[in-house]
Amino acid sequence: MTTTVVLAMVSFEDDTASPLFIYNQIQSVMVNASVARIGEAGERTSYVTVGTENADGTINRTNHMYVDAFGIVREGAPDLSDPPAWIAPTGAQDAYPLLDVRGSPARVAHNGETWITQSAVNTQEPGVSGWSMEGGAEPEGYPSWQPWTTGLNGDLYQVGDRVNHNGSDWEANTGNNHWEPSVFGWTQL
Repeated sequence: MTTTVVLAMVSFEDDTASPLFIYNQIQSVMVNASVARIGEAGERTSYVTVGTENADGTINRTNHMYVDAFGIVREGAPDLSDPPAWIAPTGAQDAYPLLDVRGSPARVAHNGETWITQSAVNTQEPGVSGWSMEGGAEPEGYPSWQPWTTGLNGDLYQVGDRVNHNGSDWEANTGNNHWEPSVFGWTQL
């Protein structure tokens, strides 16, 4: 297999905002890069690092981002594990898709288990909703209640959803429920 690498280095005379400006510009278009589909399973071929050069010529990395197997731009060093570790989405822009960039079901590792998304725009934590455990086994008990932080209607609890919160099991009795169990919209089981 032949590996092609494109490396660009831009040097600045002083520590101005210019390197971070370029970094942010690259990040804004990186998610649309077709290079996210290049490479073998488990490879992350699109990444950017910003840093400062030390006196000995080594680079002190200050910022790092990459396009993951889901086509999502992530901050930090590439996660080369298969499946990659679950990262909490901040909203629809970095929610987990139904399929990864190779067309396979989106899989993540979380709390020692492998999970497969069941939702096309999944912002929930595996074990809460929208995921199934690989191999069909489900965790014992109800998933922990999660506060509604995404602003997405699909992440609201619906009538009949069951959760565990503060050591008690609860069932939603109100649709589009974002309230904490014991406050409103829940019946203790």
